Amino acid sequence: MILKLILFTFIISLPVIIYWNYIKNKIKVDKKLLLSYFLFGSWFGMCGEVFLDTVINKILKVPVPLWEYRILPIHDKATSSYGPIMWGIAAVCVCFFQHYNLKETSLRKLQGWKLFFIEAGFLMIAELYFDISGYFLFNEYFFYYFSPEFYHFSALVNIPFWWCGYKIIVKASDVLYSEWKLNFTIALLMVIILVWGF
Repeated sequence: MILKLILFTFIISLPVIIYWNYIKNKIKVDKKLLLSYFLFGSWFGMCGEVFLDTVINKILKVPVPLWEYRILPIHDKATSSYGPIMWGIAAVCVCFFQHYNLKETSLRKLQGWKLFFIEAGFLMIAELYFDISGYFLFNEYFFYYFSPEFYHFSALVNIPFWWCGYKIIVKASDVLYSEWKLNFTIALLMVIILVWGF
């Protein structure tokens, strides 16, 4: 399992590595900003999953959960102990899309529904890449959506959640950029609490 997880980490990092090599002569990439996004994302995504699972399944008592993790599940299958790596890489993808997109000026002109769907859609595409790659490597859904669209690899109901997550990751990571020690400390404590604490 460890070797598969290492290979999986490489596979899900591959788009970032390829894109970084593609733009490195055109745009200067701030590694400290990437680290800020990774640190914040490493715990924020997991907290979001546990929060949504609690609200949707336990408070609203929806009969079927939206998703469940099937690889290294924790917190009643609401998230995975692999989450810090998965969500950290997802946040780095957001950083590249937000700050190092070669069409950044045209994206800044977008507003309203177009911007909403582009930002949410970007994370949904990242999720599909992640889950489909995991399926071929582990012979199992990494996380399984009970909703049938996208063959259970994702769900359209995620679109507002992805958009909110995108906005929070950008705002918080940019704010924590100048507070590296605080960002690192919060990430370390939150990951310990989420993965081993309860």
